[in-house]
Amino acid sequence: MSSTSTGEKKTVPVFPWFGIDIGGTLVKLVYFEPLDLTDDEIRTEGEILMNIRHYLTSNRAYGQDGVRDHGLELTNIQLGGRRGNLHFIRFPTSTMPNFIDLCSMRNLHTLTFEIFATGGGAYKFEKDIVEKLKINWCKCDELDTLIQGLSYLSKLNSKECFYYEEPQNDANPNKNPFIFDTKQPFLLVNIGSGISILHVDSNRNYRRITGTSIGGGTFLGLCCLLTGCSSYDEAIKLATEGDSTKIDKLVRDIYGGDYERFGLPGHIVASSFGHMNLPEKREQATNADLARATLVTVLNNIGSISMMCARTENVDRILFSGSFLRINGLSMRILAYAMDYWSSGQIKAVFLEHEIRRNTQRVMVNFANFFRAFCIWECCSKYWVPKNVTQLDVRLKEQLMGQPLVYNLILTSISSHINTERPSKALVLSLHGSTGTGKNFVAKHIVESLYRDGYKSKYARLYVASRDFMHHDEEHLRQYQDFIKHDIEKATSLCHYATFVFDEVDKMPIKLLETIIFYIDFHTPTYAQPIDFRKTIFIFLSNTGGKEINAIAHKNYFASIKRENYNIAEFQRALANAAFNEAGGLWHASLIERHLVTFFIPFLPLERSHIRTCIRRQLELAHENHKHEYKLSDNDIIDRVLDLIEFSPPNSLLYSVSGCKKVRQKLDFILESNRRNVKQTNNEF
Repeated sequence: MSSTSTGEKKTVPVFPWFGIDIGGTLVKLVYFEPLDLTDDEIRTEGEILMNIRHYLTSNRAYGQDGVRDHGLELTNIQLGGRRGNLHFIRFPTSTMPNFIDLCSMRNLHTLTFEIFATGGGAYKFEKDIVEKLKINWCKCDELDTLIQGLSYLSKLNSKECFYYEEPQNDANPNKNPFIFDTKQPFLLVNIGSGISILHVDSNRNYRRITGTSIGGGTFLGLCCLLTGCSSYDEAIKLATEGDSTKIDKLVRDIYGGDYERFGLPGHIVASSFGHMNLPEKREQATNADLARATLVTVLNNIGSISMMCARTENVDRILFSGSFLRINGLSMRILAYAMDYWSSGQIKAVFLEHEIRRNTQRVMVNFANFFRAFCIWECCSKYWVPKNVTQLDVRLKEQLMGQPLVYNLILTSISSHINTERPSKALVLSLHGSTGTGKNFVAKHIVESLYRDGYKSKYARLYVASRDFMHHDEEHLRQYQDFIKHDIEKATSLCHYATFVFDEVDKMPIKLLETIIFYIDFHTPTYAQPIDFRKTIFIFLSNTGGKEINAIAHKNYFASIKRENYNIAEFQRALANAAFNEAGGLWHASLIERHLVTFFIPFLPLERSHIRTCIRRQLELAHENHKHEYKLSDNDIIDRVLDLIEFSPPNSLLYSVSGCKKVRQKLDFILESNRRNVKQTNNEF
């Protein structure tokens, strides 16, 4: 919906534009209302779309549960080159099935082709939505987009963050701005139905440290159980009016005052709900007191865990965010006091202005959710995962030399796999050949044709044995196996079209690849393992079988058989046998024994004519990048470089030992040795 950094324009979708964040308790729907519709767009808008637009923008309540947060509305903003208003609508997650049925019954799903979704419900309701509404359901990773949204907010407003100097002072808690630099490490505590605690180093570099199930959902659930309330608004209103000291047992209730030996003041909680074992205390307790005590219990727990994580991670900044804090300032002040206490005043709880409600009767939706829902950053959509086989075709046809078998096998297997709606299993390609024949080149172009960001995509992985799996002992092997398992499941859970490239398989620890058998075997998703791995692609790169490939190619050459007419079945048998029996990552591997490799792809050794073409292409690039003059002609330069390339076997010298791998270095040497010195003129600087 905006231009990329390279100037390439994204395709702006037709209206309407929707995004959705499906949390454990609330669903937040974002709708962009265009204000600059052209006459043609108005004419083609259609009655249904016009009525929906009018219905969404002219009402603040929808049925019994749906609410539009008018106080959050962003007016007259620019988005995707269009001008309009952003509307935020919320309703309970428990009514999501009814919402899906309503969309289907009223044909609302026919008005759009693509919806961006985040939150746990983006996965939970995906099957029903895709089957009933037949739309492209684009899931965005919740934590990735949350980090990006926070970064945007901090850049948008330097005073976005704040802290309370005196959180216990209800009349004037002394709120101060906090200049928050997201480039410095900090803890992000995201409070929704449950809690996630992240260590954030940058927008793209973070990790989840831990979490707890005691969060906003706990507060609401217990309040409903204890007080009979039915909504967040009602629970918070009760808590605002209550007194938790009538429910909780304080230090002074046990010691008669402060516990001076350990510096515990008498007014802090010693036992949450500690008074409720006494009948007279239960009789005196009001629903408001119970709600307040529940809120204090949950927030004290969050503050304590957050403080321990900060000490463990050695960070001194903690930013609290999430739907639970959108209710009002009460939750923030209680949490701020808890942090003050646990850190002895050294660490302040930092909050976002966009978490505070303008109206205490409504839940305010964080502006970051807009970015989460519209998936401006990478998500599993057609824009980010274009699966551009045409691009792959062109690149291989124009740039891959001397590999007709590779071209046909790669293009056909990739195309058939991604165009099959329900493939029976993951596509597994094992690329074999000597150094410099093009294995990494082909893998790189496969990934770049599938993902807009290439290897930088969250859905593509490149594992290199000499870098990622250096050690071969049992302890490291177990660590590597756990890492691969977690990585594959994480990437595939975000996008079914994930790709995993394993380079230098011949150098990997034996049995390492046994870990992936489950993911590439024939299977369907189950309740125990709901992730569907059948659309994934696994690519293995190995020098194993290079000698067998060269021997068959040598035999065919002297039999005057053209490369495009080589018998692929002969190579398949030879490579499967070599991979299974030679030492390395595929030695006696079950994925070969159980015939799980879709194709063994032979990269033929490159002949002198191929190397000459490779040198010529590199020379053309050198001429484009550097306007130097040389003492030799281009043909002489190419001949000089060829003289530096080693060929084998000794009796025929047919094939380059290193393929095209060393061509650039050899060419640079010849060019530097034969550069003509040009006298600089006065006009040159």
